[in-house]
Amino acid sequence: MPLSETTTMATDTSSAGNHIQEPVEEQLGDFIGQQEQHDEVAQQDKLQQRTLALVKPDAVQANHQQEIIDKITLAGFTIIQQKQLQFTLAQACLFYREHENKPFYGQLTEWMSR
Repeated sequence: MPLSETTTMATDTSSAGNHIQEPVEEQLGDFIGQQEQHDEVAQQDKLQQRTLALVKPDAVQANHQQEIIDKITLAGFTIIQQKQLQFTLAQACLFYREHENKPFYGQLTEWMSR
C-alpha cells in the first residue's frame, strides 16, 4: 500500500452500538456523483444521518488508521462502508471544489493527491 493512500468510511449513526464494516465497491467519483441520490434519500429518511470520514495521508503514513477507526466506532458511529484509495489530483479537486476560490485550495488538493 502506498503511503499516500487515504481511507474513507461512510458511517451511520442510526443503529449505534451495532458496528458493521462492509467493503465499499464504489470509486470516489461514484461517491461524489451520488449527491443527487443522497439528497433524495435525505428527504425520504430524515431520521438517518450519514457521515463521510477521511483519514488524511499523513495519518495513513504514520499508521494511525486503526486508531482513528476505533475512535469513530467508540463515538457511537457504525461503519457501513469502508474503502482505502488514493485521490488523483482531479478527484481531490472535485471533492474540495467548494474551496476552489480559497487561497489554500491548490495546496490542499496537491497534498490530498500526493
